[in-house]
Amino acid sequence: MTPKHSVWQPASSVLSEPYALRAAHTSCHRQGGVEQCTRIADSSLREIWGVRYKTPLEMLGLAVSVLIATAPVPVMDVLQVYGRLAGPECFGKTVPAAAGASCQLTAERIRETIGDVNEASFEARLAALPFRWPLKPYGTAASPSNVKTVAINKNAETAVYMRELEQRRLYNRNDPTGPLPTSLRPALDAQLSRESINPEASKLAFRALRNAPTLDWFSFLERIGAEKIEWPRY
Repeated sequence: MTPKHSVWQPASSVLSEPYALRAAHTSCHRQGGVEQCTRIADSSLREIWGVRYKTPLEMLGLAVSVLIATAPVPVMDVLQVYGRLAGPECFGKTVPAAAGASCQLTAERIRETIGDVNEASFEARLAALPFRWPLKPYGTAASPSNVKTVAINKNAETAVYMRELEQRRLYNRNDPTGPLPTSLRPALDAQLSRESINPEASKLAFRALRNAPTLDWFSFLERIGAEKIEWPRY
């Protein structure tokens, strides 16, 4: 017998609204001319209607999980990944080791690093690699001026680089006798190499690098997607 609710609603309404979540319900039937009513627990009601409702706590947990999964990753965490993967190869030139910089991520290196590993193993490999701050490609994409990247020697995400130097007390912009910011790359690299990898940044890179060609910093960002990255506000 179809249960009768103490507050009648159409079946579609009962199914679509959180009515079953707020209280137990009453099921009534007549027996021998006498109406008898019993309370039906939420879990039983779910079984009667064939619907698996989620409790408010479950819904809250699901919402938080979705927000975490879709939250943009700070660009510094993305730099941490690229700076460990990229090598000295730089548009036909080579970045000197003393510069403490990286440039391109070759297709061969991508294959060697990813291979047949899963996301967790990829993150472990990243953690074991040293960090080198990447150079900003000079000129537009695939232009002849890219070969000047090593000579120009400009850091990718310069504002982020300068903020890291100052926050770590490696550089003081008010000291005119201080070192050039680019000369501090090895010191900053050493600190960043000891720091952990953001798992979400690792996952983004792992998925973006599958079957990828040789990349520079900008094309790496394009494969990840700018909307997935959190950029600082100054």
